[in-house]
Amino acid sequence: MIRSFAIIATVLGGLMALAGIAGALMQLAGMYSSALSDPMGNAPAPAPKDVSSAMLSWVTVGAIGVVLLSIGMFLLGKGVLAWLLKRRSKASTSPKR
Repeated sequence: MIRSFAIIATVLGGLMALAGIAGALMQLAGMYSSALSDPMGNAPAPAPKDVSSAMLSWVTVGAIGVVLLSIGMFLLGKGVLAWLLKRRSKASTSPKR
């Protein structure tokens, strides 16, 4: 149960973090591409306040994803460590030939 939650949290958190990074960078790239496509400023460019608020919403999605990713990685690491310790204790108590 814990392992499946850890795997789901890790995968979902990683995807959310990547989506947050990609979304924020796409907003930034869109602002600069509109400035580069019309350097004289004849076409309406997106307002920097609009771009920053859109970037902030994507960063929020990414931050939530990082928290989920951290929780999932912690639980997975804890499970792997417990498995290794159990395996090691089993090996040390088995009869030697």
